[in-house]
Amino acid sequence: MSGRFSSFLKATIMADATGENALIGDMSKDRWFAAVMDNLPALIVALVAATQLAAHGDAAAWTAAAIGYFGYYFVSEVVFGNTLGKLIMGLSIRQNSGARCTRSQLFIRSLFRVLEVNPILLGAFPAAISILFSRRRQRIGDLVAGTVVVRRSELC
Repeated sequence: MSGRFSSFLKATIMADATGENALIGDMSKDRWFAAVMDNLPALIVALVAATQLAAHGDAAAWTAAAIGYFGYYFVSEVVFGNTLGKLIMGLSIRQNSGARCTRSQLFIRSLFRVLEVNPILLGAFPAAISILFSRRRQRIGDLVAGTVVVRRSELC
């Protein structure tokens, strides 16, 4: 494990262990509906990207589809601070402290989405299990990135 990543994980775990962060994530049906809603634009982006590169072979089309699908989440979170589904359902992604997320935190969330929400790796079960059993109702990407999905109404 790289020194930089290891230091980041230690800092995240230490901050969590001291209880300095107060936000608890949302575990309502709204979070599930937001995820379902986000799949439509993500799939459209993936389909368009795959179609554009289909002439270059299956590998290029599948790669473009994956980048398009996961890219939807990262780009919308960086540009708008949220995905369309979370916006509609009144949810927001924040640092554990309540501050706005950094681009690197959003990138980490997006990277872990590949593992957590992957049809080959049990679909969304890893994310769902993590949300159900983590203290702050975070998926694995949120735990590593130091972020949490909360109701906008809970923010100051």
